[in-house]
Amino acid sequence: MSESPRHLCCLQGVPRHHGVRVSLSSWFREDLANTRVHYDTPERFADMWITTLRHIEKEGLLDNLLFVDLCNEYPLRVWAPWLYTERLAQNVFRARRGDLADAVPPEASRTEAWVAEWMNGTIDRVRAVFPQLKYTYSFSSELATWRDQDVSSLDLLETHIWLANNEFTDYYDKVGYHFEKFSPAGYDNVVQRGREEYYRNQEQYDASLFRMIDNVAEWSRETGKPLWITECWSLVDYKDWPGLEWDWILDINARAVEYALSTGRFVGMATSNFCGPQFVGMWREVEWHRRLTAAIKNATIDEDLRGA
Repeated sequence: MSESPRHLCCLQGVPRHHGVRVSLSSWFREDLANTRVHYDTPERFADMWITTLRHIEKEGLLDNLLFVDLCNEYPLRVWAPWLYTERLAQNVFRARRGDLADAVPPEASRTEAWVAEWMNGTIDRVRAVFPQLKYTYSFSSELATWRDQDVSSLDLLETHIWLANNEFTDYYDKVGYHFEKFSPAGYDNVVQRGREEYYRNQEQYDASLFRMIDNVAEWSRETGKPLWITECWSLVDYKDWPGLEWDWILDINARAVEYALSTGRFVGMATSNFCGPQFVGMWREVEWHRRLTAAIKNATIDEDLRGA
């Protein structure tokens, strides 16, 4: 992401009379200049966000924001490459692993003090300029080790939970999907084996999914922070090929929504990764969407989170 206001594309068409509000996030995709790696200090990173928010403020759109997610699925290398620059590799990773000049830095962990300090320090710096907004970093990994993580600066927990999360289940290993970047093999395996593998061990997979939900609900109770979720509940990746089966995806997501709502800890909830109109297989299920949207709107939230 450069300092041009790329986020504005998701805000300029928001009709206030419909009461639509949005959250901001960034995936820090690579551009031709690989601009993203230049934000390799907490100060540069925070100032980039301050610049972005000032563009939004200038357009009169700041009150459309529900919250700001400073980095998607922090601190995974694919989304937070600025943590893995040579400077930080020298200063942090080599100290941790020894003087390995050619070593690829390992994935950072939120249980490490410097990773938490980056997260909390950047939020504090942005919040000092825009104190009226809510801030977070979204997470999809290390959900089981939350007791060892400092999230004191976050206004909310934005956790991404899927039945296929490798931290809690070996579903993707069983199916043969490994997030291949340049081959369709993994996705072909999902199409051929995904539904069958799920129904073969449905009770086990549902139990793992519910355990993930219970885990983050406990995190919310212990910290007093509300839960939001914008990516969930079945698979991470699925496409809308002709003839693709969606019934099992719909079933998993519906059960997960209902279970998550029963915890009383979610103040914002998505029903799937695949609810955009490009996913015809889900978009056409109008009654399914209406039923789950009504359930979300009518759910009871724990008293300590009301108004959060």
